[in-house]
Amino acid sequence: MIKRRKKNMTVKEFCKKYNNIANQKLKDDFIKSNLEITPYVPFVKKDALIANLLKVTMIDKETGNIKVNSSARYLLMTRIFIENYTNLTVETDGFFEEYDELKKSGLFDILLIGNDVTAPLIPYEEIAEFKHLLSIKKSDVLQNKYEIHSFITEQVERFKALGEATLTPLVDVVSKKLDEIPKEDLDKIVEFAKKGEFKEV
Repeated sequence: MIKRRKKNMTVKEFCKKYNNIANQKLKDDFIKSNLEITPYVPFVKKDALIANLLKVTMIDKETGNIKVNSSARYLLMTRIFIENYTNLTVETDGFFEEYDELKKSGLFDILLIGNDVTAPLIPYEEIAEFKHLLSIKKSDVLQNKYEIHSFITEQVERFKALGEATLTPLVDVVSKKLDEIPKEDLDKIVEFAKKGEFKEV
């Protein structure tokens, strides 16, 4: 018998329906009937999700420098768990509202923390592996940014880019101005320079 996939539901809708149920037994039945858990997310996908997470919460997109936003990282990590391990979907850009609803309803603990008796519905091993990978990739980012050779290379690249940004327009303007000078006048300047008749100021 083929197991039928449960339909997707928004986090807010799921929390609202859960909150409107009168007793815990019916709430548990509601979760079993409507929530689908993905038991394992492939390593490559985890790695890509973590890389994007660190990119937006550790690197300043204007300067490329380290700029850590730990609360945003925590919020987005929670969003990653919900979107990749359940059939619940997010409808707001910031995920703040969904996060608050999950916390208020108690579903946050049911999904991600568990208690002394019951494990979280999202497999604990998956949460632990994700957090471990996040930790080591965070160390990689810091080491790659601050290791001296990398730092010098990055600074050289920045100065090169800065030089190109400021010198290229200047060279273009000078070239344009030179094109406007008659050829005979340019020949006179070249001849004058060859004779060494320019004097230092």
